Amino acid sequence: METKIEFERRVYLFACKHGLTLDWQNMQFGYRRARLQCKNDMEFQTIWNLARKIKNIRVDTWVCCEGEFEGYVYLMYEADWCEMQRKQEDERARLEDWWQRYHVADPGTKSLMACGAIE
Repeated sequence: METKIEFERRVYLFACKHGLTLDWQNMQFGYRRARLQCKNDMEFQTIWNLARKIKNIRVDTWVCCEGEFEGYVYLMYEADWCEMQRKQEDERARLEDWWQRYHVADPGTKSLMACGAIE
């Protein structure tokens, strides 16, 4: 099983091999992902296609073609992405439950919930 350090090393080597600008973005719950900046549409498509072939990596993209081209390919350790998605779903469910209880609560309970005295 690959470690996060090996994943980061592979991403760094991938970026160096293709002459890409690499930086790391912090994500929710302490996770992070690599961001590869692409100079044009052709480079964007090439890097996206190459990155999708790498095992154990989640590939996402963002591109804007209006005016000056701006595109990014994001790479994240697949296990981290799955765990982050699970945590985000748990957080969404917790917030939805809170809102449901808040809307049916009496004014005194709403006040306590709003200030955090009641979760």
